[in-house]
Amino acid sequence: MNARAIGGPHCPGCGQTECPGCLPSLDPPRYCPRCGAWLVVVVTPIRWEARCRRHGTLGPVPDPLDDAQSAEGAAAAIAGSVEGPGLPVTAGSAEGAEAHDPTEAHPARSRVESIPKFNTDRSHYAPALRDWLARRFPERSDVAVTSIDIPVATGFSNETVMFDVAWTDGGRPRTERYVGRVEPPDGGVFPVQTPPCSVSVAMQHRTMAAVASTGAAPMPPLVGYEPDPAVLGQPFFVMGFVEGRVPSDNPRYSESGFVVDEATPAQRQTMVKSGLEAMAAVHSIDWRA
Repeated sequence: MNARAIGGPHCPGCGQTECPGCLPSLDPPRYCPRCGAWLVVVVTPIRWEARCRRHGTLGPVPDPLDDAQSAEGAAAAIAGSVEGPGLPVTAGSAEGAEAHDPTEAHPARSRVESIPKFNTDRSHYAPALRDWLARRFPERSDVAVTSIDIPVATGFSNETVMFDVAWTDGGRPRTERYVGRVEPPDGGVFPVQTPPCSVSVAMQHRTMAAVASTGAAPMPPLVGYEPDPAVLGQPFFVMGFVEGRVPSDNPRYSESGFVVDEATPAQRQTMVKSGLEAMAAVHSIDWRA
């Protein structure tokens, strides 16, 4: 399947422009063929539907595909460039949509500064977070924020910021590592269901706080939520850093990385089992309580 022949320069399997086409014929797309952005994909037993933040909804397309339909035709339908099953690309994806630099949307190939979910200027993050923490914890003195790091292999729904904080408390030096989640400039990945869900990081913070209050599933310690965009440019929340290794989204952890190359079958079983147990525990919470 030629990525350039499906109505966009990007391969829907890996998002790269130089790929000749690696998406299996029965798989839903993972990247937008037009801009290479990571897609939000919903799969049901009879169809899939994918959404690009820039180009709207792709699909739905019946699954499995009809035998008479070629992989190229299915991919072209994904890109909305030819007639095909399901719906064409919608919500701002018509021909003539505003062009942009394709390296903006592929986190594996682009510089951190060019990924759409990131704020391009982060020079103010350290002093802004320092002042925010100092206001939140007035008992701390000599607060300093250092070692700001932003991962690009995982976490595509929001900007994730990891940073170290040093301060003096009662005359004793202290250090801690924190993680911030910053609202993307153009809003969250998922469609807004209700007005209270309009700010995705606010919804995340409320959900994590609710789960933490029950003790049903492991949660990092929450430091606080900041709705005022004047601090970092967008609303954000901060939580404690939890040591561990995070399976990558790009490339997929099931294809390469430590899960494939280093983990034993027993460790993979533990990872999957603990994840399922955590999801089941969340669903056991009485949301009416």
